[in-house]
Amino acid sequence: MAVNVRPGDPMPEVAGLTQAGTRISTKDFLGKWLVLYFYPKDKTSGCTREAQAFNAALDALRQRQAEVVGVSVDSPRSHQSFADAYGLRFPLISDADKSITSGLGLLNEKGTSARRTTFLVDPQGRVHRIFENVKVDGHVDEVLRALDEARAAARR
Repeated sequence: MAVNVRPGDPMPEVAGLTQAGTRISTKDFLGKWLVLYFYPKDKTSGCTREAQAFNAALDALRQRQAEVVGVSVDSPRSHQSFADAYGLRFPLISDADKSITSGLGLLNEKGTSARRTTFLVDPQGRVHRIFENVKVDGHVDEVLRALDEARAAARR
């Protein structure tokens, strides 16, 4: 299944309950860069490493006027346990009904979870870059490089 948006397209609204029980939306991040990453499952080895890497880079991302939001089909309660266990400092949106993941074309072949995909969304809410079939190791560095390149190009 192909991702249903392309670079340059407006990012479809992604909204839902977070681990804190609050509702957030991608629209809440207009005016900033947004790293919106989809991952398969809370507390699995690859997803934990990816979340920890984004958490470790959060200050560097914020220095670049970027925020991070994770999305999976796990429940807000599962997200809360995951965030608490690893000290995550960014929101995780629950897509328990799989409507967001399915709508974006990100459900895995079995239809059980999201394919590991990251969207870099610009301050105007447009998709700047899509990272598909993400390999966890080195991914956050790749996102930081892409963000730096995009911000430099915007200043020209």
